[in-house]
Amino acid sequence: SGVEGIVAINYLGCDVAGENGQYGSPTGDCRGVKLATVIRQNIIYNGGSTGAIVCYAAAGVQVIGNTVYGGESTGLYINDKVQYCNNWEVFNNIFTNHQRAEISVYSPDSLVIDQNNLLFHPGNNAAYQVFGTLDDFYNLVEWQAVTGLGRNSIEKDPRFVNPTKQDFHLSSTSPAIDQGIDPGIPYDFEGRSRRLGAGYDLGVYEFAAP
Repeated sequence: SGVEGIVAINYLGCDVAGENGQYGSPTGDCRGVKLATVIRQNIIYNGGSTGAIVCYAAAGVQVIGNTVYGGESTGLYINDKVQYCNNWEVFNNIFTNHQRAEISVYSPDSLVIDQNNLLFHPGNNAAYQVFGTLDDFYNLVEWQAVTGLGRNSIEKDPRFVNPTKQDFHLSSTSPAIDQGIDPGIPYDFEGRSRRLGAGYDLGVYEFAAP
């Protein structure tokens, strides 16, 4: 707790880097350059004060099949304008139990794909936050209506086996079972084949009946 889980930051190739010149020289600013970055099949528990997965000026990032649970901020935090954070693809993930929101973006336009995710924000169901262009919170139905994103996503308790003991396997009644699309990798976090049922499961684990 207190430290971000994964930070996607792109100043690569700039003439200057670091706290005192982090954007590089006027001719070396690499913010928003699209790179093939994939954040896939990670378990992130109690992400830090900014978020569990954070974007600083990184473009072309895929966030696929992660299980992201709890923390004082948000599950996915895209912290910049579309000019710098763009072409993000987010699918097959579970984001749940974060204090502020499950997905927080400066602009929805940063997301070219946002689908087949499970988001669960206990209390008020405001799973999404837009803090730049719209400055508001949205549940999934509202988000779909306003942005056209969130296709085939669900807003339900994922029903993990025992999340208080960091057991994020899916129970037999989990709504995350069979709700995904092809994640581009044939195995889950523990080496089980993807898929085992009628469809791909969301998060890091495929459900395997005992």
